[in-house]
Amino acid sequence: MSTDLVPVKNNLKNLSDAAQLNKMVCCKIQSIPNFQTLKGDVELILYACNILENYHVDVNAKKIDKKELVVNAFVELFSLNEAEKVILNNTIQFLFDHKKIKQVKKVVVLGNKFLNWFMKKLS
Repeated sequence: MSTDLVPVKNNLKNLSDAAQLNKMVCCKIQSIPNFQTLKGDVELILYACNILENYHVDVNAKKIDKKELVVNAFVELFSLNEAEKVILNNTIQFLFDHKKIKQVKKVVVLGNKFLNWFMKKLS
């Protein structure tokens, strides 16, 4: 019997989803050349927040604290101390309060999926 057939539920699923999202954010940031020099860059923080806001998986967003995920990703990538965590939290809150964190419209997402499907059929 394969262990992949056993479903993860409830709190374990939330932890699994959070770990998956954290890994995805870290990978996206690490793909940026010289990302280490962007430790306190507001644009990088906004990018990470927008990644989480727009990641479409079957995750119940109400049960996962996106702000905490961004902070955890930055701690993992940049080894932040407590003062830097507070600044990061405040920056994320500022971006949220001023509506800078935006979700891509569903029409754009669906259009992109259709375009990818259409291009695949042409190939």
